Amino acid sequence: MSQVICCPVLTLKQRTHDELVEIMDKDSSGHFAAMAGEELHQRFLGRIGDETIKLTTATENVRNAVVALAKSSDRLEVLTAKLKNLTWALIFLTVVAIVVPIGIEGWKAYRQEAQDVRIVEPPAHSAPQTPTLPPH
Repeated sequence: MSQVICCPVLTLKQRTHDELVEIMDKDSSGHFAAMAGEELHQRFLGRIGDETIKLTTATENVRNAVVALAKSSDRLEVLTAKLKNLTWALIFLTVVAIVVPIGIEGWKAYRQEAQDVRIVEPPAHSAPQTPTLPPH
C-alpha cells in the first residue's frame, strides 16, 4: 500500500480532497477508505451548511428588496393618479385661458353702445317746488 494510505487518522482533516479520493480508490474495502469517505462527507455537510446560510441571507435580502419595490410601486401609482388629475386641471385652465379673451373680444365687438347718459341735478331749494307746465 502507498504511503498516502498509511497516514494517521488525525491527518485526514489536513488532506486535500484529491488525496482523500485517492485513499478511497486504493483502499476501497479497507478501514482508511471508510474514514476518508466520512471525512469527505463531513466536508460536504459543512459546505452545504455554509451554502444554506448564504442562501438564507440572500433570500432575506431579496425579500427586503421585494418589499421596498412594492412600497415604491404603490407610491408610484399614487403619484401617477395625482399627475393625471393635475393634467386634467391644466387642460381645463388652458381652455379657460383661451376662451375667456375670445369671449371678451366678442362681447366688446357685438355689445350695444350705451346711450349717452345725462345726469340731471335736482332743482335748488330756492326754486319753486311745483312743476311748471310747459306752454301749449
